Amino acid sequence: MNEIEVLRALKSQGIFELYEIHETEENIYLVTELLSEDTLHNLLLQNLESSYLLSKDTIQNIMFNILKALSTLSSYGIIHRNLKPSNIIIEDDVKIKITNFGLVTSNSILTPSFKICGTAGYIAPEVFKAAKTGIIYSQKCDVFAAGCIFFEM
Repeated sequence: MNEIEVLRALKSQGIFELYEIHETEENIYLVTELLSEDTLHNLLLQNLESSYLLSKDTIQNIMFNILKALSTLSSYGIIHRNLKPSNIIIEDDVKIKITNFGLVTSNSILTPSFKICGTAGYIAPEVFKAAKTGIIYSQKCDVFAAGCIFFEM
C-alpha cells in the first residue's frame, strides 16, 4: 500500500485530498487540494515565541479533529506511522488536515519484518519492539503519536 492508493481510497474531512493523477512517460503529477494554511508545528512555534498558550477550547477542538481523522484511517485499516505536528495542517484555527502519507501501511499487509519508521518523539514503544521481537503493531501507534501531540500543545 502506498501514498497514492491511500489518498485515492480516502475521501474524508481531516484527510489531505487527492483529486486526480496524470502520468506521462517521465513523470507522475498529483492534483491535490490547495492548502494555504499553516502546520500545527508552526502554530506551536509561534505560540512559544510569543509566550502565548493555546486556549483549552482550541486544544480540545484540534485533538477532537485529529482523533476523528485517525478514526477514519482506522476504519480503513490504515496506519499513518508518521503523525506529528508538521504533518497536520491547521485551517480556521481548529480544523485539520493530515498530510504526508509516505510511511502509510495497512493492517492487512503488516509483517514482522517491518522496520522502525516515524519521527523520534512520536514513535510508540511497540514500533521499537517490533524490530526486535517480530510483533505486529496496529493503529494504536498513531494514537500514541496523537497523545504526544496533545502533550506538546
